[in-house]
Amino acid sequence: MEVAAQISISNWMPIEGYGSLVGSFSIELPVSYGTLRIHGLTYYEEDGRDGHREWVCLPRRKHYQDDGTAVRIMILEFETRAQFRAFQGDVIAALHAAGIPR
Repeated sequence: MEVAAQISISNWMPIEGYGSLVGSFSIELPVSYGTLRIHGLTYYEEDGRDGHREWVCLPRRKHYQDDGTAVRIMILEFETRAQFRAFQGDVIAALHAAGIPR
């Protein structure tokens, strides 16, 4: 079975007025010892000179530096960029299969 077919999308929340950010959502992903729920993923779309692009970001935590500047820190990370790209493609396929965000 394809991984995208195993990913369940929930808690879709459309977001407007933040550039290419389209919405946030949660996923449920079966793993060998149960189901992993990840909340706070974000979905982006953009039409540019290279065509239509879409991407997903894993949840991040806001952290304030000593000078008061807010930065976002990753709390989940894949070992390689290729692994993340594969995961991102599967999540986007699951979003499309669920009819989100269109």
